[in-house]
Amino acid sequence: MNFKALTILFGLAFIAAANPLPGPGDNGDICLLICYHEKPDCKAPSYASYDGECWTCCTPQY
Repeated sequence: MNFKALTILFGLAFIAAANPLPGPGDNGDICLLICYHEKPDCKAPSYASYDGECWTCCTPQY
């Protein structure tokens, strides 16, 4: 590959990585980066969410 083709390829890859498309599980809610081992008592309007091995509190975005 020549330099121009590589430059275009890396430029497109950078743009795609900087602006990822939302996945089916992305609901736009904001979740804390804290990992609780037990279900937390989240203050309203937040709710508890389980992801992998961690519980955390998420706040819905209206």
